[in-house]
Amino acid sequence: MREFQTKYGYKGLFSWFNNGARGAYIPDWGDQGHVVSFFDNGNLLTSLAAVIGNLQGTAEAALAKEIMDDMIPGFQEMVDPSRNLFYGGFRFQRDATSGVPISAQPLDFHVD
Repeated sequence: MREFQTKYGYKGLFSWFNNGARGAYIPDWGDQGHVVSFFDNGNLLTSLAAVIGNLQGTAEAALAKEIMDDMIPGFQEMVDPSRNLFYGGFRFQRDATSGVPISAQPLDFHVD
């Protein structure tokens, strides 16, 4: 899970994956690039909180906490200060050489 977060995510948030041939996950949506969703990451955040609450003091709870902490910068970037709302998500491209996320664009809807 940490590999998906760091290798394919955007500022700690998890991107969507296509389920390719033979179960291979493809972290790209072609011309649309990579997408991170407020809703999907919010649901994951809730599940991680449940893991922490139910498995206190375990390695699994510590890992869940690390993943949650790493998601903070992504959620902070999802705030649209002009409207005081969250964007629904981001679409971004990756640099072909370094793999670093570049040119992020907010999705054109907000979360009330």
